[in-house]
Amino acid sequence: MKNKSFDCVEMKHNAATQIGSKVSAFSIQEQLAYWNQKATELQERLLVVAMKKDCLKVQQKLFQGMTVDELHEKSAVNCAEASSEYKEKR
Repeated sequence: MKNKSFDCVEMKHNAATQIGSKVSAFSIQEQLAYWNQKATELQERLLVVAMKKDCLKVQQKLFQGMTVDELHEKSAVNCAEASSEYKEKR
């Protein structure tokens, strides 16, 4: 068994305690605003991750069976286009 230099559960509990201390000083309206902001930030991060995964899938499909020269030609594929298509689908 490996000796870990950190404990994930302990880290999670410490973070929850810090957030709880911070939020407990807020009014109900401030707490709602805080959690709404955090939910929005999480949704944005999840969208970025989904777009990156979608872009990788598009690139894999585009590059399957290509020669090295064709790959160099196609390597300029713009992931922004793939992500904009993903956003439109959502």
